[in-house]
Parts: sequence; C-alpha cells; structure tokens
Amino acid sequence: MWVGLNMRMHRVMEVGSFFKAAPFLLWVKQYRCAPSQMALALALLGCAPAFAATPEPRIWQQSAQTYAIPTIKMVGADGITRPMAKVLNDGRPTVMTFMYSSCTTVCPIVNQTMVQFEQLLGAERSKVNTVSISIDPTYDTVQKLAEHAKRTGASGAFYTGDPGASEAVQRAFNVWRGGDKMNHRPVFLLRAKNDVAWVRLDGLVTPKDLMLAYRQTLARP
Repeated sequence: MWVGLNMRMHRVMEVGSFFKAAPFLLWVKQYRCAPSQMALALALLGCAPAFAATPEPRIWQQSAQTYAIPTIKMVGADGITRPMAKVLNDGRPTVMTFMYSSCTTVCPIVNQTMVQFEQLLGAERSKVNTVSISIDPTYDTVQKLAEHAKRTGASGAFYTGDPGASEAVQRAFNVWRGGDKMNHRPVFLLRAKNDVAWVRLDGLVTPKDLMLAYRQTLARP
C-alpha cells in the first residue's frame, strides 16, 4: 500500500503543493491514514491530486465528554488577556480546536477545516464562537497568531499564553501529549452555549462533517 501511496505523493508534488511532502507523509504513516483520509487532507489543503480515493468508512471518532474549564488566562491574537472561562462562555455555541502556527502536517488541515466551516455558517457566522488554542506558546506570540489568522483567512479567535497556562488547558481537554507538539492529533470540541457537555471529534473531519456535528449539538435536548 505504501509504495502506491509514495507514488501518489510524487504525483501530487508534480502538480504543485504548498506543503512539504516528507513531513506530511510521515504523519500519514504514523497515524495509518487510509487513502480516503489522505485525499481529504490534500483537498482541504487546496491540492489537486491526480487520483481518486475509494470511499471508505468514517475515519474519525465522536464521543460525549464533560470538561472542567481551568481557571487560567489566555492572550488572544487581538492582544487582550481573558480568563479561559470567558473565552469559552460568551453566550454562543463554541467550536474549539488546538494547533500551532509553525506546524506543517496536521494543523494546516485542521485550520482549513475550521475556515471552511466558518464559511459554511454564512449569515450565522457571528453567532458561533470558533476558537483555536496554540499548543506552542513559546513560538506563537500574539503577533504570530495574528499573522497566521490573516494568512489563512480564519475569522475565529486564536489564543496563546505562558507554557503553564497552555499545558493546563491541554490537560483540561485531554489533548496533552507530554509537551511533544509533534505528537498532537486533530481534535474538535463542540458545545451548545454554556453547556457542560461537549461533543468531541477525534480525527480528520470534513467541514461538512463538522457542520453536521454542530447542527446535531444544537439540536440536543
């Protein structure tokens, strides 16, 4: 399988991709991505691979979780420091993910999923709180995150903070990987307004998958 996958990667490079094939391929191998999952990733990144993926079963997991928001403060890309509780409890439904701006593997895919989800919201966009938390606060300064948001077309909020605060929020939402940012995995967390229950999506979801999960979250009694 991997021989064919490597051949496909070379074809992708021929048509021009803005990411480096080597680290992306390592990520694909590490998490044993199916061909359809790789095709999704390439499509979200704006590539035009010269092959079609065979439809396969869903490649992400959904679960219901309850988390306690840590009593820490984070700094937004707008330069304003806010308590984490205020970041997530602003009276709107919340869709949150974790990332870091220098990432060249899974983060660009996650970011584009969020961006396209924001676009799918259309007139509802201002009614949804979309939040991206950096797991690399040392590098991701306020300026770096602001530049990242502008470069990627994201309209949601980006947050960073000191290493202690970053670790605390990662632990609180069970995404902490021992401080190894290279070992992080794609995850989206959704909830309706200030509900204590969260819907957790682990894996590479499409923007339409995320929208469906969002609609289902709002419809819960």
